Amino acid sequence: MSQLSRRSVLAGSLLAAVGAATAACGKSSTESATTSAAPATQKFDLPAEFIPEGIAYGPGNKLYAGAYNGQICRVDIDTGTAEVITQGWGYESTGMKVDDAGRLFVCGGTGGDARVLDTRTSQVLAHYTFAEPKATLINDVVLAQDAVWFTDSRQPLLHRVPLSGSSLPGQEAVTTLTITGDFVADGVQSANGLCMSPDGRSVLVAKTGAKQLYRVDTTTGNSVVVDLGGLRVPSVDGLLLEGSALYVALAQQNRVAVYQVAQDGSSASHVRTIRDGSFDGPTTIAADQNRLYLANSRTYPDALENPKAGTSSWISAVPKS
Repeated sequence: MSQLSRRSVLAGSLLAAVGAATAACGKSSTESATTSAAPATQKFDLPAEFIPEGIAYGPGNKLYAGAYNGQICRVDIDTGTAEVITQGWGYESTGMKVDDAGRLFVCGGTGGDARVLDTRTSQVLAHYTFAEPKATLINDVVLAQDAVWFTDSRQPLLHRVPLSGSSLPGQEAVTTLTITGDFVADGVQSANGLCMSPDGRSVLVAKTGAKQLYRVDTTTGNSVVVDLGGLRVPSVDGLLLEGSALYVALAQQNRVAVYQVAQDGSSASHVRTIRDGSFDGPTTIAADQNRLYLANSRTYPDALENPKAGTSSWISAVPKS
C-alpha cells in the first residue's frame, strides 16, 4: 500500500502521504551507485479520472487498485481490461492486499477504517473501525500468518485484526499496538508503507518524512531504525517483501529501490534501483512470479480526490530483474 502511497484528507495531506517533494530526475545522493534500467513490459490503463493509490495481486491473474476518490478497480492482466467494481464508501481506498482465500483487505484512508471484500462478488465481508472519520489515516496493510496489520499515518499505532481459519472476526477482536522506541509520530505523515520482516516476527514500517524504515516488534511495539548502511529512502512509500528481497517505492523519485534484508529485519543492504520511463509517482507495489506492478498516482497534489475530466493513469508492469 504509497504522492505517497499514499495520502491525505485534503490535497495537502494527500501530498504529504505522497512524500516530501524531491527531484524526479538525476541521481539521488542517498542511493547506491548500482542501478538497472529495463523498459516496462506493459502498461495497464485505468478508467478515466481514476488516480490509484493502493494495489494488490489476486487469484485469476487479476490486479486490484484503490483510488483517492474511494473507487476500486479490477484489472485482468491477461486481457488488459479494467473495470470499477465499487464506488467506495466516501473516503480514499488506500493500501490493499489479497489473501489466499481471495479476500481483498482495503484500507479506508481518512475514513479511519478497513473493509474486506470478496474478490469474486465484490461484496463486503467485514468492516472494521479504528477511529472516527477524518481523525486519522489508515494507510497500508500487510497479511501475517495469524493476523492482518494496518498502519496509522497520524498516530504511532498499528491496528491488528486476528485471523484464524476461514472466518473473519468481528469488531470486538480488533486490537491496537502503540509504537514506541525510535519511531516518533509527527502528526502529519508518519507510518506509511508496511510489510513483514523475513522471519515474520516483526513488521517493517516506512516513515516518509524521516526517509527511514523502522522494525517494529509486534508483541511489544518497540521500534528501531533499520540499518541501511547510512542510506536514506527519499519519498518512501509502499513496501513489498518477497523472501529477503525488499522492494521500496520511492514515489517522487520515480524509482523502486531493492534491498537485501536481514532475517530479523534489523538491517538491509541496497542491491539496485529499478527505473522505468512509465513510472509517474509510483506509490505501491504488487507482484506475481516475474513482474512488479506499480500504481502511478502521477502526483496530482491539487486533484487526487477530484481529478479533472479525462485525467488518465495506469499501472506499470516491469520485470523483477
